[in-house]
Amino acid sequence: MSNRASACGKHSRVHPLTSAVPFINSHHLHTKCPAGDRPFLLSGADDQTAKVWDYQTKACVQTLEGHAHNVSAVMFHPELPVILTGSEDGSVRIWHSTTYRLENTLNYGMERVWALGYVKGSNS
Repeated sequence: MSNRASACGKHSRVHPLTSAVPFINSHHLHTKCPAGDRPFLLSGADDQTAKVWDYQTKACVQTLEGHAHNVSAVMFHPELPVILTGSEDGSVRIWHSTTYRLENTLNYGMERVWALGYVKGSNS
């Protein structure tokens, strides 16, 4: 099992589902999340990775590796420079959103992570 981020494979592409919504064709998609001020989307999938996509260039920017099971929830934090990924392995991983370095892993012995959330102003 790896705890690293790597450049995406050369065969990863984003295809438009409609003119407004990109579709990530080569990454079996469980979940996706827009980045707010950046032209990025996150996807999590059965291959135990999360990917950062540039929806303007339709390219994979980074692959986040390290979960032991499917990545079932992904999220760009709206106030902090972090990406959160949750998995059916029960862990939540916190990645730096610029360097894509793994910052921390949270594992409280729960079975699965199905969703991630944020309460506005909770960092004050």
